[in-house]
Amino acid sequence: MSEIESQSEKFTDRDVKDWPAKVIAILQTIVSTIQDKTMRPLGKVLGYATAGLAAAVLIPVALILGTIGLVRVLNVYLFHQHVWAGEAIVGLLLVLIGLVLIKRH
Repeated sequence: MSEIESQSEKFTDRDVKDWPAKVIAILQTIVSTIQDKTMRPLGKVLGYATAGLAAAVLIPVALILGTIGLVRVLNVYLFHQHVWAGEAIVGLLLVLIGLVLIKRH
């Protein structure tokens, strides 16, 4: 019994009044640990997914608009309204790019 009595003597009125603050501190530690191990990695994954989706949408749009711009520049400045020549050059360029990509596969 002396052991129990000595432990009970260690607790003071301050400890009894302070236990809600200690419980809150423990809960905050637990919550921040869970957040560090779950939410931060999830945030990184969602960030990468968002960037990948944006790239998947913007890169094809940029390629299409670049191709259209190339055809127009060739038609206006190089071939002086001979549309077939500019389109033939861009078509040949796209076919060659496709052949190179097929050979690499």
